Amino acid sequence: MKKLFYLALLFLTSCEDHCETKTTFFKSGELKTLQKNINCKLTYGIENIVYNKNGSIIQIEHRFYKNDSISRKLYFNNGNLKSTYFEINKNKTGKHIKFFKNGGVRSITPYLNGNKHGNSFEWYENGKVRKQVTYKINKFTLQ
Repeated sequence: MKKLFYLALLFLTSCEDHCETKTTFFKSGELKTLQKNINCKLTYGIENIVYNKNGSIIQIEHRFYKNDSISRKLYFNNGNLKSTYFEINKNKTGKHIKFFKNGGVRSITPYLNGNKHGNSFEWYENGKVRKQVTYKINKFTLQ
């Protein structure tokens, strides 16, 4: 029944802009991956959603063709965000943020063209600062 619901939902959303939608399923019938075009009229990119066997999302990825970039969010099995980051030409760029299972921020590390660059922070699960490091193109100094 769950499989039929997802297929009906996919049919309705794919008819909207004549977008191509691809799905895969676990052997037990639960949805495993959902991939669809983003802004089909411009063929701008794709959205990939990956599920675990319990139906919880474990990864959402947006790939944009125009500038060869990826925005990725990973999730714990409990549904909380695990990490989020952005890549351009397969190089991390911007803030890479990691989280604890309880939802608290674990670390923030800035990247520039695939290299750690800027002020990086790590915290303990109780919220206290564990360490702070300043990177200049992958070389660091402890604060």
